[in-house]
Amino acid sequence: MKSTSLTPILLFCFSLAAVAQTKTIMNPAYEFKNSGIYNVAKIEQSDSATLLTLDLTFVPHWWVSFNETDFIRDCDTGIEYNARKIREGEFNQKIWMPDSGDSTIVLVYPPLPASTKKIRFQ
Repeated sequence: MKSTSLTPILLFCFSLAAVAQTKTIMNPAYEFKNSGIYNVAKIEQSDSATLLTLDLTFVPHWWVSFNETDFIRDCDTGIEYNARKIREGEFNQKIWMPDSGDSTIVLVYPPLPASTKKIRFQ
């Protein structure tokens, strides 16, 4: 009887542990920015990936493109991490801007070490 009552509690604890492993930084601060086309709106770090959510603002009906050589660099170690994929998009393909000229994409990178404090998006 005791084991049955502990099962829901253990499942609840494991689900909390899984959720707690994702770290999200909203509107990260910039030291320097060389483009007005995109802004990093959010960085999500988990054990499986690092996600950069980019808000794009460009001329309506024009396009932007990203490729697999786009990287993030750990500023302390200099290690570079290349993009793995684009959610709902493909590398080296045109991403067309809608009528508003605003769009959002997510670039997926390998997971960063927990010690990473600052990155450079290239």
